[in-house]
Amino acid sequence: ATIAQIVSQARVLNRERGISGVLVFDGAHVCQYVEGASESIDALAARLAADPRHERMQVLHRAAFDGPRRFARLSMGYLSLDDGQDLTAYDALRGPAAVEALLAQLPHIDLEP
Repeated sequence: ATIAQIVSQARVLNRERGISGVLVFDGAHVCQYVEGASESIDALAARLAADPRHERMQVLHRAAFDGPRRFARLSMGYLSLDDGQDLTAYDALRGPAAVEALLAQLPHIDLEP
């Protein structure tokens, strides 16, 4: 499946499951920020971990979030990095620093049709 097909399918499935978030793709690696009920996020993480297309899947940050969702209106926003940008810098990040690095990309995210 192409990344566009994956994003399209994720938008449908996430909407059905009450999950919102964004996906960043650098041509080789994917980073996602997702939010929703713990049960929904746990089930999503289990499906992703079982998918043979994923190698070295890591959870960079997991926490309860008080307040409104950051991406409440997005079942799956999408950002494709270009110009030599890649996600390898995220490998060293954990916790809130990983979230902040991802959020810094917000001006460039495809906010769905």
